[in-house]
Amino acid sequence: MYGYGYRYNSGLVVGAGGGAPFLNTYSLSFDGVDDYVDCGNISQLNGVTEASWSIWAAKGGTADYYLMSCYSSTSSLRQYLFHQYSDKLYIYLVNSGGTLRLMNRIDYTFNIDEWYHIGIVYNESEVSNADKVKVYINGILQINQTTGFALTSLRSTTAITSIGRAVDFTTKEYNGKIDEVAIFDSALTPTEITSIASAPTDLTDLSPIAWYRMGDNGAYKSPQWLIPNNDNKDKVSNYSFDFDGVDDFVNIPNNTDLNFSSAYSVSFWINTTSSALLSPISNQSKFLIRLYAPANQIRLQLYDGSNGFLNLDNTQVFNDGNWHHIAFTTEATTTTDKVIVYFDGVALTNKGTQTNIGSHLSAFAYEIGRNSGTWNFNGNIDEVSLYNSELSASQINDIYNGGEPTTISGAVAYYKMGEDASFSGGVWTVPDAVGSNDGTSNAMTLEDRAGVAPNSDNNALSYNMDLVDRVTDTP
Repeated sequence: MYGYGYRYNSGLVVGAGGGAPFLNTYSLSFDGVDDYVDCGNISQLNGVTEASWSIWAAKGGTADYYLMSCYSSTSSLRQYLFHQYSDKLYIYLVNSGGTLRLMNRIDYTFNIDEWYHIGIVYNESEVSNADKVKVYINGILQINQTTGFALTSLRSTTAITSIGRAVDFTTKEYNGKIDEVAIFDSALTPTEITSIASAPTDLTDLSPIAWYRMGDNGAYKSPQWLIPNNDNKDKVSNYSFDFDGVDDFVNIPNNTDLNFSSAYSVSFWINTTSSALLSPISNQSKFLIRLYAPANQIRLQLYDGSNGFLNLDNTQVFNDGNWHHIAFTTEATTTTDKVIVYFDGVALTNKGTQTNIGSHLSAFAYEIGRNSGTWNFNGNIDEVSLYNSELSASQINDIYNGGEPTTISGAVAYYKMGEDASFSGGVWTVPDAVGSNDGTSNAMTLEDRAGVAPNSDNNALSYNMDLVDRVTDTP
């Protein structure tokens, strides 16, 4: 254990930072073979002239390790690489033009199984190139053994940030324990670095853009650890599913609970940039939501039991790369204004002829991500819920919750999508959170669970790590 005179008791650091005790109970142990944590694309670092990284690490061997990176074998997908090698630490950053630069190299003896705090600070405004990236070990500034470079700014990229490896490389995976990883879009001061390095502590006041507490706040959903950005830890949804627009979908078998004979409602969230014809959810003999980007058209088609489909068209931009909530509600006994589509909590004007839509009994399965083999959705879908009642405008607005999912009530089926799903044998099981109508995936891979949701991003996921990889050895 590494201390500075602080007392440790099952992860309870007493007096850290001079404030209330901070509970740090777990870290994650990486096997040096294929374990890593995927943090997604942290877009807030694109083009910055200041950034900082704070990492606690205890290496388990003397080999050559990638500690953390936003780096790939594809040159366009590179931003930075932190490389720990025996008694050295190399800090590489990629400039705005795409050139990889060795910004700092320190000589330091890292003892095996001993915790160290590593603080890295980039500040383009420093006059000397050798000072543009500074490295602190246990709060102490280290001597830069290289001259550094002028970067102009950090490169913009869509690459993912990885803890414990570099993308596409099958060597140098980290062997050891990592804890309390934080990323900032500012240059932390020496005083701030020293405070963090004293012991794991609450970083909220320093406003990290991403803070991964690793074992703490993490939840194991087989076969992955879900590690939310600490800012998101109390949100209803932090994970969604990413559909490829080719053959991905989730099948929900027909069930009497979902065989609505009168009014019903459907609610879901989407995020897409596709210009294709898309169907985020459908039932072959009940309803179809069809999105057509060239016309900004949201079309709800309801089967009326005898006259084919009833078309209700609305115009709204939905493929702008932002999260949007779509819901519709129906009432079967009248023919006037009883089919309503809502977009981001606002009722849209119907643009079609309404008739009595009759019984909603169906012998077909529900499909999330396509319509009976066509119009496959390309993008993210989250928080799908079905109701056997006509929801009011107020209820729809409560679900929309100003742009962030909230607790669902009254649904007869509710799919949190990435949040509670488990993956086995090449198939996702997507549980029904309020019933027994679980869904199963088609043609979807482990990588299709994404650490993004409405008003929640930069959430991490582990790969090749098991339940036992959360350990009680902490700094």
